[in-house]
Amino acid sequence: MNRSLSISIYRRPGTRASLIFRRNNVLYRITTIEHAPAVVKVFNGYLIDLKKNETEPMFVFEVLCPGNRHRVVEIGLTGEKAHLYVFEMIGEELPVCFKWEGSKEGLWQAVSEFTVMAFISKY
Repeated sequence: MNRSLSISIYRRPGTRASLIFRRNNVLYRITTIEHAPAVVKVFNGYLIDLKKNETEPMFVFEVLCPGNRHRVVEIGLTGEKAHLYVFEMIGEELPVCFKWEGSKEGLWQAVSEFTVMAFISKY
């Protein structure tokens, strides 16, 4: 089974952007995120820690969206296995909107391609 992951970002006016997670043929898009440079900075920091092998086993951060909506991104590592989940905050509940499980190498590749794309987009 192909477990490829890609993460993309596309500029919008101001400090907004669209954030897209893709696993094989499954696509999950957050149409608008607020403070996109901060999200890019989080991913860049995570990539640096991943390269140095200094990442925490569980890494969680929040993505702000217009209309007081929030998404939570969770990245977990267990040995050479990795997972990435995107949750939507609905009151007290956190239903999973996107789920990827694969290798640490696949995660590293996806995050590094994301940081290159963000650099080209000038975030």
